[in-house]
Amino acid sequence: MGAVLDFSSRRRACYRHPLTREIEILRFVAEGYADGEIADRLGTRESIVTAAVDRVVAKLGARTRPHAVTLAFRRGLVS
Repeated sequence: MGAVLDFSSRRRACYRHPLTREIEILRFVAEGYADGEIADRLGTRESIVTAAVDRVVAKLGARTRPHAVTLAFRRGLVS
């Protein structure tokens, strides 16, 4: 039987820290903007914003969007 490669720990390590764009989007979330409003401001689609918010929630280990904003404030990612 061949060796099984486990990339899960590598993947987790790569995605632990939010990207600059994800933090930018999270700042808009913290200010109370809806996904559609954020998309309009950034010149992108609402689905892109929604996916970015979902990723940053996961990366921060948050349970909800408001929890992600709280964690981002605590970690100094947003002010």
